[in-house]
Amino acid sequence: MPTRAAQKSHGQFYLAVGLVCAAVMALQILQSRIFSVVTWYHLSFLTISIAMFGLTLGALQVYRGNQEEQRKNLGKHLGDYSLYFGLLAVLTLMVQMHIPIVDGNFQSIAFTLPLVAGISAATYYQGGKIVSLCLTRSNLPVGKVYAADMVGASLGCLAAIALMQAMDAPSAVLLVAAGIVANGLMFSRPKTGKGIALILGVAGILAALGFVNASMKDRPIYPYWTKGFDLPRRDITFEEWNPISRITVSPDLQKLSAYLWGPSPKLPKNITTEYQYLRVDGAAGTPIMKFDGKNWDSVKFLEYDLTNLAHFLPGIKSFAIIGAGGGRDLLSALYFKAKRVVALDINNIQVRLLKEIPEFRDYTNLWNQPGVDIINSEARSWLTQNTEKFDGIQMSMIDTWVSSAAGAFSLTENSLYTVDAWKVFLRRLNDNGVLTVSRWHKAGGACNDLCRLATITATALQELGEKNPGKHVFIAHTASIVTFIVGRHEFTTAQLDALHAASKRMDYTILASPRMEPEDKTLRAILHSTSPEDVAAAIKDLPFDVSPSTDNRPFFFNQARIWKPWDVIKQAREGNMFSQNLRGHAVATVNLYIIILFSIVASALVLVLPFRKALAHAPKKFLRAGTVYFALIGLGFMFVEITLMQMMSMFLGHPVYGLGIVLFSMILSSGIGSFISESFPLNTKKRLIVWSAAVTLYIALLAASVTPLMETFIEETFIIRAAVCLALIFPCGIMMGFAFPTGMKLTDKVSDRLTPWFWGINGAMGVVASAVAMVISIGLGLPFTLLAGALCYGLLAIPSLQLLKKSK
Repeated sequence: MPTRAAQKSHGQFYLAVGLVCAAVMALQILQSRIFSVVTWYHLSFLTISIAMFGLTLGALQVYRGNQEEQRKNLGKHLGDYSLYFGLLAVLTLMVQMHIPIVDGNFQSIAFTLPLVAGISAATYYQGGKIVSLCLTRSNLPVGKVYAADMVGASLGCLAAIALMQAMDAPSAVLLVAAGIVANGLMFSRPKTGKGIALILGVAGILAALGFVNASMKDRPIYPYWTKGFDLPRRDITFEEWNPISRITVSPDLQKLSAYLWGPSPKLPKNITTEYQYLRVDGAAGTPIMKFDGKNWDSVKFLEYDLTNLAHFLPGIKSFAIIGAGGGRDLLSALYFKAKRVVALDINNIQVRLLKEIPEFRDYTNLWNQPGVDIINSEARSWLTQNTEKFDGIQMSMIDTWVSSAAGAFSLTENSLYTVDAWKVFLRRLNDNGVLTVSRWHKAGGACNDLCRLATITATALQELGEKNPGKHVFIAHTASIVTFIVGRHEFTTAQLDALHAASKRMDYTILASPRMEPEDKTLRAILHSTSPEDVAAAIKDLPFDVSPSTDNRPFFFNQARIWKPWDVIKQAREGNMFSQNLRGHAVATVNLYIIILFSIVASALVLVLPFRKALAHAPKKFLRAGTVYFALIGLGFMFVEITLMQMMSMFLGHPVYGLGIVLFSMILSSGIGSFISESFPLNTKKRLIVWSAAVTLYIALLAASVTPLMETFIEETFIIRAAVCLALIFPCGIMMGFAFPTGMKLTDKVSDRLTPWFWGINGAMGVVASAVAMVISIGLGLPFTLLAGALCYGLLAIPSLQLLKKSK
């Protein structure tokens, strides 16, 4: 039995492991948030791959080192690497803040992106060395060390959320870096007081910089470049971060042309207005209109915006607005005499701008208008939970391109553009109520957003029992905007009269109406469909994917046919003669291909040479079995984790809950499973087979049951929905948590020299899995990604039995 001093030492070591792993996880989340600001959404996905690749390199460096020397000087190594880890995190931050990572010049991107990726990988390389040394060179039970790792990582999720709620992400990175440096003292204290003072001094300076920067209105540490655009500090009057966005407001712009999304050709000339410009993550923008609260004639120009066409319908007295933004749609509803307006926004900062912050609240004067409620809530979740019905529900230009917590190819607004979401919206309409949705569309352009909206509409109406979707749909177009107006029931004569009259007066082009056939043959076939099979037949020959997005495949904004890479590459290189947006979808998908290719090639390069060296330390069959084992758990865990985060974030109603509940509980439960494995080891053939079968069956059941369960409990309170998620996740996480320590124990009995290398394989396959999971999800759907994870754990029985045989 260890002495009390030894127990205290062990406890301190486990705590230090947990804290450094918390920092690794928090840093990944914070840098992902920063990447979403400084690069386009599909590139912020690189953060995961870069981090895991760096961690893998660190593990391989431990493998190449002198094992006896590493054990002898473990504390010193861990302390030194902690210092390097923290300082490199700061260097990475400064590079991200000051270098334009993406712009229109491919040559500059070819230099800047690898530069930033390389420095970021170097940061996680130090973290990888720390974690690998702790797991493989500490002489403590690997199950308990891995449990400390996973518990710490789970707490890192919560820490990242708390930091982003309290301050800007760059300042939060500085605080995390300070914590990493200081945590090194828990591993090993320098022999001299000067050494301790130096470490504490560095940590103190970084922490002070973080707090000072966070407290300043004009922060000196901020993204100088956002998505290739320079936004100087002098052009920012307001800046605030949260876990899902960075919001900036630019100064008051006076005597400018009226800001309209889809201006009518009949818009009178020389109409001017005043507004400030709100940006989400530097790109997606919306105006904050100046309004004195009473002079409605000053905003008469709102009549001439296509997005407001539904307001010309008779009997529209109540409106729900999805995406309050800067209040423009709310102002429009009030101008058209709506008596009840509920404006919903998932972003608490935007709600505070309209309701609480005086310089903006009193600039817009919307918060105190009669009948107005401005609510901070994910719109779909709010409309599901509340029984109030409306004459109209409006969703105009909701495309912030903000990377959600679940991964950059899963945007925060994806859950609004699914068949399941539209069924919720349509059920919350009064008998003659309408859903109005506006999106980008160029005259004569490809039927991409237009046709995808049509397939979603047709499918949703069909699932609600309506046999003729075309009788419910009115579509008008002007400039670069198309507006869908969808009736819960077939339009009345009075409604159609009003829509046709308003469109004629405003000189809008009518693309579809119950009174006229659409000219576009694809659109016509979709609106005339009577079944999902008809919808699929109407779009099967299009060069892009406009199939109806669903909760199981919620990728409205990715319309490239992901299983046809050569076509996608051609679209990305040559563009599309009809739509620049389609080229953007293709470019994003090509980047995903590149990430997968890079992950595979890089992983192969860093693993092949060590594999040859490893042959000198263990039999070839053992190495093959160990490689397959750790590759499978690297793939399987990521497949399950990423998928459950996406599915349950929609169910819980906010992407932050994907971190705060789903990722937290997944990692925590895996840590618990690892801890339990010390008392109930999988050290017999029967136990290994039963465990592999159990975890495989459970994940397969999740793939089949998560969606039905979410549909069953979707209208329950948040507490009940969170409890459902935890009840589903914890058994899965606990069972998966057995995999890593079991593999480590089995391989350690044959060759403890190779355990860091096997840990590196696990990390390398995690890099590959993070991208492959998105391909499977986009191409086939989220349940299929879960099934891929189940398959990985099912196949584990084969190499695990081989390892068991070799270990005896």
